[in-house]
Amino acid sequence: MDNIEKLIKSGKATIVDVRSPGEFMGGHVAGSINIPLQEIPKRLAEFKKMENIILCCASGNRSGQADMYL
Repeated sequence: MDNIEKLIKSGKATIVDVRSPGEFMGGHVAGSINIPLQEIPKRLAEFKKMENIILCCASGNRSGQADMYL
């Protein structure tokens, strides 16, 4: 089991889905929260409270952009 999997299973990670709300409602990782990519700048305070953030999206493009921004 790798570190990311251990963090998720232990509940010590926050999974942030950066897709649109519609995409998120169409299916998402159990326990993940939805913060669309375009909302990240105005929701930075939420990220500052999180530890072990795991970003996800459909292809990796938006989560990569979110990672670069954060």
